[in-house]
Formats: sequence, structure tokens, C-alpha cells
Amino acid sequence: MAVLVLTAARSELNALVKNDETLLTSIDYALTRGGPPVQELRDANLSGAASGMPIFLCAHGSRASITGWTGEQIAAKLTDQATGLPARWTGTLFFLSCYAGADRGGSESTREADSSVIADLSRRLAERHPDVAIVGATGPTVKANSLGDTIYVIKDPNKTTAVKNSLAAQDRYSLARLTPLYLDWLQTARQTAEPSIETRARQMANILQERMPKFVADLTTAGALYSANVPADRDAMMRVYIGGARVTDATRRDNIIDAARRNRVGGPPPVQDGPRPQSGGQTHVYTFEQMQDAAAEMRKRHAAQSAQWHEEFENMVRQLAEILQDDC
Repeated sequence: MAVLVLTAARSELNALVKNDETLLTSIDYALTRGGPPVQELRDANLSGAASGMPIFLCAHGSRASITGWTGEQIAAKLTDQATGLPARWTGTLFFLSCYAGADRGGSESTREADSSVIADLSRRLAERHPDVAIVGATGPTVKANSLGDTIYVIKDPNKTTAVKNSLAAQDRYSLARLTPLYLDWLQTARQTAEPSIETRARQMANILQERMPKFVADLTTAGALYSANVPADRDAMMRVYIGGARVTDATRRDNIIDAARRNRVGGPPPVQDGPRPQSGGQTHVYTFEQMQDAAAEMRKRHAAQSAQWHEEFENMVRQLAEILQDDC
């Protein structure tokens, strides 16, 4: 169907995501379940959307907005007469961003019920799309194809700093070591053509396939996550709204969430607690050491190619100088 990326300003999509590992792994997760194309929300054309398929929305979020987008602004785009969803479209709008389902307010006692971005959006879509389900988490989210279908929601963000610092001290899981692997790949790929956002998302997800399960395991040990096995946590971690009203029946809510995240488009499902299957249905598992070796080989090839181009350029300069000298 589509994967929509919400951005703060109009810009070319590849430039927006840059090396944003959170956004790229979210897009990769969404592509498996919602399918291409990846579109920037402000420029997306959804007029041909087919009912029944989930649409995943990727961005960074807060309690008040999704990358600067309010429920009112998102609703205006989705109901645009020319480029919005078809009238009476039905399906699930699944926000992968942090806090999309979180009510506004600084503490539990001061939060305004049903004031989240998705609650506001649901009310604004109720007349035109009364049966659309809108899903969002109440806290920071952790999701990747290497984690299977599960979307983990952080219950206590204060406990994440220590976990991230611990991972940063381990080369195998450190973003300071992993991100350059992606940048090396990107530099090499660009020698042929600018890779698509879909390709970039898959590559980043592949590079982080060992880090993500370790991150979740350490968050679990630290007690930072909601537990899907605890009914109270399951009720608190995700919200679903239909026709402007919150779905309070636990079974109905869980069925809506599970149907979307278990949906598959154009390929085999990701394996649980493992890397994403690649094209042709094959699962490629790369260790950190293999990725380091591949990056070193790419740098070596790039250096050799650069040396060759430099030599060819110098030869051209010499030939041009000889021609000019002869003309004189």
C-alpha cells in the first residue's frame, strides 16, 4: 500500500533520512508490512489507496506532534479532495513513531484523556472514515525486522541512557562503529547510482541486525520496557482509536494491532529474533566482523578506483597540454 514519512520541512526524501538509523529501520519494518512506495506525507498521493491494507507512518514523535505535524494537519492531508484517501477508505493507519498514542501532559495526574495525536486525528477522520483504525504507542518505540513483528514500547525512558552507554562501549553494538559501515556502503553504491530509500533502509537494518536484539535484551534486563505478558502493561503501551473513540476491548485492540504488524507485502516474513530475509527468500546473516571486512574491501576498491581516475585525468591533462603546445 504505502509507507508515509512525516517530515518537518519539504525536502528530497533521501536527504531527509541521511544516516538516521531509527527512521531507516522503521521504514524497513514498515515496507515488509505495508509495501512500497515510500512517500513523504506532504507530497503523497493516496487517492488510489485500496481498502483493507495497513498504511504505516514513520517519523520521530512527541506527545504534542509527530515531527511537527498535529492531528489536524495530518487529517487535512489525508482528507484532501485531490490527493487524500478515497472516501470511505477503510484500513489501519499505524504510527511507528514514539508517543503517537500518548496523551498530553507532564504527569499522569495532569494528562488530558484522549488528547494524543492519534486520538485527535481519529475524531477529525470520523465523518469521512468512520471505520478506520488508528494505532500508536504511548512511549518511545523499538522496532526492526530483526526483532520479528513485536513493537517494543519503553515504559521508563530514564533507564535507556545507561543501556545505550553500555552498547556504545562495545564495538559490536556501538553506533559509532556501525554507522560508518553504512556510510562506506553508501559512498560505494553512489558510484553507480543513488540508492533508493527502500534499499537504504534495508541496508541500515541489515547492519544493525545484531545491535537491535541486544538493545531490547538489555532494556528488558533494566526493566525499561512494558511487558506484553502483563495485562496492565499491554493496556498501557498501545492505543487504538476508531471513529473518534478509543477501543477499550483488549481482544479487539490486540487483533487490530496484530493484523497490521503481521501483514506481509511482496516477500517472505522476517524471522523471529533474526535478520530480515533478503530478495529471493534467502536469509543473509552477517556478523560484525564480516561487515567490517566488507567495509574495508569497499574502501580498498574505492581507493583503487580513485587512483585510476586520477591517473586517467592526469593523462588527459598532459594530452591537452601537448595539443595546445602544437597549436601554438
